[in-house]
Amino acid sequence: MPGSIPGHSQGERSPGPGESGIPVQAAPRADVVTIIEAWESLEDLRTHLKAPHMLSYREKVQALVKNVGIHVLAPV
Repeated sequence: MPGSIPGHSQGERSPGPGESGIPVQAAPRADVVTIIEAWESLEDLRTHLKAPHMLSYREKVQALVKNVGIHVLAPV
């Protein structure tokens, strides 16, 4: 079914904060934004980070941002 979550039956809700049962999962923090993106290549990501719209965005939000971290992951 399009839009369904693998491993969940229709009508089943996702676990709420602190309900996952996964001990290494961090508790939600009100001051943290997590963005997950998939890129074809590391070079595509590098190009995106230098794109004019990203440079403009960083300038606009710099007073609101305390720290930025990028974690590059690979499929298992």
